Amino acid sequence: MFWVAVALLLFLQLNGGHSCPSHERDSLLRFKASVVDPYNVLLNSWQGFNCCEWNGIQCHPHTTHVIRLDLHSPFYALSNNSGDVLSPLFNLGQLEHLDLSWNNFSGVSIPPGLGRLKSLRYLCLSDAGFIGDIPTELGNMSTLQYLDLSDNALRMMQMWTWTGNMRDLQELILDGVKMSGVENNELDDALSTMYTLSRLQMSNRDLSGEIPHSLANLTNLTHLYLEGNYFNGSIPSVLLSLPRLTELDLSTNVLTGKIPSLANLPSLADLDLSNNLLNGKIPTSIGQLLSLESLDLSHNKLEGAIPVNISNLSKLGNLLLHSNRLWGDFSESHLNNLSQLVYVQVSGNLLTVKFSPTWIPKFSLQTLGLSSCNIEGGFPTFLITQYEINSVDLSNNSLAGNIPQWIWGVQSLGFLNLSHNHFAGVLPHSLMGSQFGILDLHSNNLQGQLPILSNGLWLLDVSENQLSGPIPAEIGEYRKLGYLSLSRNHLNGSIPSSICKIDIVDLSKNKLTGNLPACLENSSSIEMLNLENNHLEGNLSLQFANMPSLQTLKLGGNGLNSYIPSSLAMCTQLEILDLNNNKMRGNIPNWIGKLSNLKILILRSNRFEGKIPLEVTTLPLLQILDLSSNRFSGIIPVNISSLQAMRNQTVTTEIFHFPVHFPDYSWSFLNPNFLDRSSSSFADRETIINKAREMEYARSLALVKCIDFSNNNLAGGIPQNIGLLEGLVILNISRNHITGEIPKSLGKMVQLESLDLSHNQLSGEIPLELQSLTFLGYLGLSHNHLSGKIPQGGQFYTFEATSFSNNADLCGLQLNTTCCGLHQNKSCPASTPPAINVDKIDDDEDEDIWWGVGLGISFAIGFSIVIGVLCLTTNWSCKCILMMDNIIIYLFERFRK
Repeated sequence: MFWVAVALLLFLQLNGGHSCPSHERDSLLRFKASVVDPYNVLLNSWQGFNCCEWNGIQCHPHTTHVIRLDLHSPFYALSNNSGDVLSPLFNLGQLEHLDLSWNNFSGVSIPPGLGRLKSLRYLCLSDAGFIGDIPTELGNMSTLQYLDLSDNALRMMQMWTWTGNMRDLQELILDGVKMSGVENNELDDALSTMYTLSRLQMSNRDLSGEIPHSLANLTNLTHLYLEGNYFNGSIPSVLLSLPRLTELDLSTNVLTGKIPSLANLPSLADLDLSNNLLNGKIPTSIGQLLSLESLDLSHNKLEGAIPVNISNLSKLGNLLLHSNRLWGDFSESHLNNLSQLVYVQVSGNLLTVKFSPTWIPKFSLQTLGLSSCNIEGGFPTFLITQYEINSVDLSNNSLAGNIPQWIWGVQSLGFLNLSHNHFAGVLPHSLMGSQFGILDLHSNNLQGQLPILSNGLWLLDVSENQLSGPIPAEIGEYRKLGYLSLSRNHLNGSIPSSICKIDIVDLSKNKLTGNLPACLENSSSIEMLNLENNHLEGNLSLQFANMPSLQTLKLGGNGLNSYIPSSLAMCTQLEILDLNNNKMRGNIPNWIGKLSNLKILILRSNRFEGKIPLEVTTLPLLQILDLSSNRFSGIIPVNISSLQAMRNQTVTTEIFHFPVHFPDYSWSFLNPNFLDRSSSSFADRETIINKAREMEYARSLALVKCIDFSNNNLAGGIPQNIGLLEGLVILNISRNHITGEIPKSLGKMVQLESLDLSHNQLSGEIPLELQSLTFLGYLGLSHNHLSGKIPQGGQFYTFEATSFSNNADLCGLQLNTTCCGLHQNKSCPASTPPAINVDKIDDDEDEDIWWGVGLGISFAIGFSIVIGVLCLTTNWSCKCILMMDNIIIYLFERFRK
């Protein structure tokens, strides 16, 4: 026996001194067999006798039972093989900690047997691909202290019938769990029993109603996150009775009313009420929250001045008040004592920012957002003291003078937005020493040539300045440059071939010459290309088949002379195709129907001919179709009403799909609206003929739905079903050879703002149904063969004579003509009074008068007898009365003249 004992001791020493029970080891091996470890990383050590030495496993130091299983991995995710992958783990009866988060058990439900793990204190299944209902058997884990089921496709059924037994639960995280069937009273009941809870996190997007009042029972609550739901009403006072609360996040709901006094939350360190509908003033009680480290009240409707006593918050690091209606001054008096301040964002208010030129702040900022803050004068001098700053937004102000040279040498600065100011001067010769990732200087008065760029620059926007000279040949050779906008300058020369390496290129409205660069044929990464309004020429014969990512192609306003290349049919991601004002010729190819993502097609002012192909009407997302000023013939396609996106009165698709592969800069935190492309040169603008004049659309381009076939050789009638395009805003078919009547169905196009059918051969009356077009601001019906009375209801009273001129048989107030005839639908003929010869007056005037009177009486008696007989006859009574009315009106009009 002695030697047996010695051998056993030696065995235990060789195996780490202890070994897990064999049945637990076997269960773990069965679990390993039921999953896939794609990189052989998480489970590669699960070999040998002693499972206590395997990765992710911890055993009790005395009992050797497995007490911890941690396979959390965002990079080497396990996936299920088949069957119930978790069932082998149910034999780990002493397991206290189980973490399977960030795996991919796609299609696997949480098994009820998990409730057999009665010793479990920590359970994390976050973002692991689980689906289905949350089993009520989880309530059997009475010792559970931490439960995280977030970011799965799980449903909460029979609201928390399993939570009543979890008397020790301290942290509950249910972000993303579907709770669409959960009633507010159920939520209240469930929360009312969770007295030990210190952390509650529910961002579910389907919780609504008022915030549960039972939260008042959770007196141990320190962290409350209810962001991203639809809670409404005011912020409940019960939240103000939670003395231990350190973090409160109610952002992205629909809360209304004023922010209550927060003086009873002395421990509050993080307050986020952003993205709601809160109004009123910022309460001065915020200045009493001396533990506050982060304050976010952005994207609300708050008004009034920013309380000066926020300067009392000596621990404050984040101050986010942007996108409200705050007014008044914002100066160093608000910030003087905030030595811990890191992020300041007050953009998008009505504030006036004033900093003394001699002010030296106590803090060291990383992010500063002062966009649209009425700042005047020169560049803020206090920024020279901010050695760690990485993001600065001073856009949309009235800053002038030169950009200081020292700003180009700030090594930490990765984001700089000075757009929409009045800066002048020239840019430095080189930016090679800077660390800029995003540099936006558009809409200023900068002059000179483009600088040599740094290798780390991802986005450069210097559009709408006075820059001149050629584009550097090496501009696309920089390692990370992904967006380049040089539009609306005075750049000249040819387009360098290196631009084909950039994803997004806007060189529009310059003085560039030559041909399109041949490198475009092999540019597989380019997504947006805008070269419009330059002096380019030559053929558009490039092979676009190698540009699978192309979404926007704008070449309008040049001298290109060719057919539409057939290789464009391979660009199936194309959303915008604009070739206007060139010398393009030929037909619209039938393969145009293959571009199913096309939303804007503009071929205006070219030399295209032939018929409009039916394939155009099969494009489901098309919202702007402009074929005006060409040589198209034939008829308007009869299935024009098949344009599905134009049939919807609401915007169903976004015009723009902007790439999301930006580098990870803090600018996204600085200015969430940076990609509002209407306020920057990111705006994809289109010039459209609306209300008889050219209008440039940017911000509202996604709302515009337009058909413009004007100035062609189209014939035939207007399709009767065109009225199904109820979302159409602009319809222009003027200057063609269109015949027939105006369809009554146009009255259904209730979004119509501009309707131009002038200079055609339309006949018949103007349909009364057009009076229902309440948004109609422009109407062109002139130079047709229309007849009858002009409608007087709706918007018609606002239109002048030019809208109806040169229609011989139209009448009405707008044309200052009176309508006559049986139905008053014809213009009265002009009458000329007889000439009077004063030299020949009958001496027997009295005799003539009595003769006339006698004749009139005789006629009246005879006429009355005939009319009386007719009017007393049932079949003729209505016609008789109507005729009498018309005679009286006629006589009245004649005598009035």
